[in-house]
Amino acid sequence: MQEIVCFDGGFADRIARSLGGLLELDFYVAAQKVKGDLPGLSSNLNLVEDFFYMGIFSKIDGGVEAYAIILMDIASADEMVSRLTNEHISVLDEYKSSAVQEFANIIIGAFSSEAEKRAQRRVDYTIPTIAVDHPNALVDAICAYLSEMETASTLEIEISCRIPPILVKMILCFR
Repeated sequence: MQEIVCFDGGFADRIARSLGGLLELDFYVAAQKVKGDLPGLSSNLNLVEDFFYMGIFSKIDGGVEAYAIILMDIASADEMVSRLTNEHISVLDEYKSSAVQEFANIIIGAFSSEAEKRAQRRVDYTIPTIAVDHPNALVDAICAYLSEMETASTLEIEISCRIPPILVKMILCFR
């Protein structure tokens, strides 16, 4: 595997523009950090313990070995799904799950495309898996996904929309 060095600010901006174009909203990059090691997830994510969150996970293979983790509170997920489907998430049925997977495909596809360019090898990813739970349970699931990666770099991105208030957190762990 070839090591992927660093992603520029334009990468996160492209994701924000793609989501904004799909949902007809004005998204912006709220924060972007690159770290050399896997994050101390429970302390770095700043998730409110009493809220439910949606976690979306996907493994990326080929020219790079990576995991994509996307987190958003249920209110943000509901706002995004209702913009796309005109329905709220009272029950996460197959129709609404496919809308969430579409958001994930935009984000993970952008990372995979960028990684493919840098590694100059084909990069594929698994169909995104969706979980809804409290933060500690999601962090445990994330740690289970990442346990097979001994050393990794992380790219943490937050993309926001002011009106309606939406916050999407992404962690891309790669080596």
